[in-house]
Amino acid sequence: MSITTKFQSYVLGFTTLIVYSFWSKFSGQVSVSPYVKIIAASLLSIGLYRLVASIFLYLFKKIRLVRKFFLGGAYVEGTWVGFYIGVSGKVRYIVERFEQDFETLIVRGIAYNEKKELHVNWVSFPANIDLQKGEMNYMYDLKGIHDVTNGTGIVSFNFKRKSSTSPPDGISGFSADLHNEGFRTKSLEYKLSDNFETSDKDALAKAMGFYELNEANY
Repeated sequence: MSITTKFQSYVLGFTTLIVYSFWSKFSGQVSVSPYVKIIAASLLSIGLYRLVASIFLYLFKKIRLVRKFFLGGAYVEGTWVGFYIGVSGKVRYIVERFEQDFETLIVRGIAYNEKKELHVNWVSFPANIDLQKGEMNYMYDLKGIHDVTNGTGIVSFNFKRKSSTSPPDGISGFSADLHNEGFRTKSLEYKLSDNFETSDKDALAKAMGFYELNEANY
């Protein structure tokens, strides 16, 4: 079931429950034509559907647990950290913020070099998640601190998850900057938290520790 279908199903279910409860209680007390009752019920259902949908959307945006419920296995919002080995063969530490809404996912990332200095940062175009395959793909705008011009690249990640319906707690795959002739760099990341409260400095320390744990097998 898609996220949109799941959302609409719950909105429709709540709307139907409210209309049925209201109509069961008051319809017998109103002496009007059956046709008028049908029209009134239809208008009531449309109005309530819009109201319930608006309430659900508000709760989705404001409450993380609601987002987790509806997004299910596609829930990736939060702070992710990890590393990749750059074109030069040196390690680059990654700190990424996954900003997720009902229909869109934007990734804002920073890479640091081995001296803990800013190397590049990037912002993705809306990402695509394939739950069945457990994959995430997106393109991004790259801004390198030493580059004269900005670049564009692509990312392809595989999910590391407990089951096909569980949200991922790790991702692995590759990225390729087009100005580097599509040279692929392998990446490995894990989810640090569901929020953005961790500072870049602390997140960088976690990324460095993660690299030390995985360096021998990478």
